[in-house]
Amino acid sequence: MGKIQTAQKMPPIEQLRGRTLGRILIKMGVLSRDKVHECLKIQGQRGGGVQIGQIFLELGLVDEAQLQMALAAQRGMEHVSLDGIDIPSDVVEKVPAQMAKTYHIVPIEYNKGLNELIVALDNPENFRATDDLSTLMGFKVTAKITDSDALEKALTKHYKTQDENINELIDEIQSDTFLAEFDGRNQSIDLDELKELSESNPVKKLLNLVLLQAIRDKASDIHFEPFEDEYKMRYRIDGVLYEMVPPPKYIAAAL
Repeated sequence: MGKIQTAQKMPPIEQLRGRTLGRILIKMGVLSRDKVHECLKIQGQRGGGVQIGQIFLELGLVDEAQLQMALAAQRGMEHVSLDGIDIPSDVVEKVPAQMAKTYHIVPIEYNKGLNELIVALDNPENFRATDDLSTLMGFKVTAKITDSDALEKALTKHYKTQDENINELIDEIQSDTFLAEFDGRNQSIDLDELKELSESNPVKKLLNLVLLQAIRDKASDIHFEPFEDEYKMRYRIDGVLYEMVPPPKYIAAAL
């Protein structure tokens, strides 16, 4: 039915949002109306269980990248090329390595005034990534689509170090001289000090990692439990409470 055509310049997203996949690919210059109608007939013959995009792929009318661009445009997402983009280190640090690798996203731009983080992902249906990133990190998240190979290269380039784990973060907290000043002072920390404590980098990283691990393990709830001589973190999976490595008690108020 013909070989893949080269896509023309992408029309404005506003013209594509919410339209059918066939109509979007026509506007992109990838498919003709006749080809779309022919594929719709095939879809009808096969029954309602086959996606039209799968038929376009099977017949060699589009490639995976073109299909992903069209699906993204259908949802109002712009396409971004990561080739040659220099992502500042302070933007990369907005998303912990474990979160970036788990959700397969790379932060590419940060607007401080709007607290908006723009991220690249390779799956336009990856709504959980943007929702969790917004919930856990507090950003207004805008997602753009990119191709899988480019995203994988960006992840490798910007997150070279091994993933941090809770044990390592607790070691970091215990060796932090600023945080150590709060040891034994749980009853005498004023609000300004508490704010400074809660915004310290090791504490924020620990909390984000705990929440991310709970989400990844499909925990139904998380328990932060201060006791007289210790502090416990536990989460529930299928009705069973699992205990995590406890942090020092003196950061309890910050968590």
